[in-house]
Amino acid sequence: MRQPVVFPAVVVLALAGSSCMSLRSDVAERVARVDEERMRADVEDLCALGPRPADDPEAVRRTLDWIQGRLEPLGLAGYEERGTMELRVATLVEEVDGATRVLLAVEPREVVNLVVELPGRGLPWQVVEVGAHYDTVPGTVGADDNASGVVALLELARVLVDHPRERTVRLVFFGAEEHGLLGSRLHAQRQVARTAEWLVGAIVADMIGFALREPDTQRMPVRIPLVFDPPTTADFVFVAGNHHSGGIGNLFEDAADLYVPELAYYSVNRVAGWVSDGHRSDHASYWREGLRAIQLGDSADQRSPNYHRASDTPETLDYRFLADVTRALAAAVAHWANP
Repeated sequence: MRQPVVFPAVVVLALAGSSCMSLRSDVAERVARVDEERMRADVEDLCALGPRPADDPEAVRRTLDWIQGRLEPLGLAGYEERGTMELRVATLVEEVDGATRVLLAVEPREVVNLVVELPGRGLPWQVVEVGAHYDTVPGTVGADDNASGVVALLELARVLVDHPRERTVRLVFFGAEEHGLLGSRLHAQRQVARTAEWLVGAIVADMIGFALREPDTQRMPVRIPLVFDPPTTADFVFVAGNHHSGGIGNLFEDAADLYVPELAYYSVNRVAGWVSDGHRSDHASYWREGLRAIQLGDSADQRSPNYHRASDTPETLDYRFLADVTRALAAAVAHWANP
């Protein structure tokens, strides 16, 4: 089910970026360490904290402390990246016909990201990033959106913390994604100002835990045969990049092929930047600054009936799917960190 998106005008460019990857036993051993049940427990624990809206300082503090608590046993200490930005603050939250309705006002508020680094040995000034936002919209614990991505980053930290690497691996837990990608915008702007390092690129995990294995469960606003026609069974992960970032998408797809052949993916690699839906997550903040990034996602409201609703709870996730996406991500990052 690994059907690439084929745009006739750009198919040659898409194929030209394809990379070659060889199976490595040390990477396969790390991939095998990804623990589905541990990830399930982490999703449940994070969601037990309650909703995590960025305009609730107590919820933000509670969430960051929880993430730090998961990192400390690994000998990792994150640092907080802070900045004041115009935040859309909820003034009224209510349920209307099962959906959360929020009235907003714009106020200057502090945005907080949590950054964790696994230093490289030979090329520490070359950095590969993996990001996920930790905040939710009000009224939901956000199991898929985006406890799934947060827990994937924690699992990456566990399986790769002592894996030898040449490049630095940086994990970034973004705040205020649901308020206009503010945390990632802050981070990407500051990244451009870093002259002592080279950001090779970033992979953003946003909603990677919801899958349905029955036919006709994947919706799309439009389908165009031979151009954009994803599978109709909602058991695959989207790989979304712009043209500048296509090589990162190739890297993930090669890793999935080699290390997690049971994981289905659909590639909108290199062409997602051409449509508005391709800009809906934190990877778009990198694109705005001319940086390379892709998103891994399950297509949000085109698949899940729980998107931005109180029903986005841990028991609705497919943990085999979440673990498989994380395994492919771990393999990609392990190769990427050792060019």
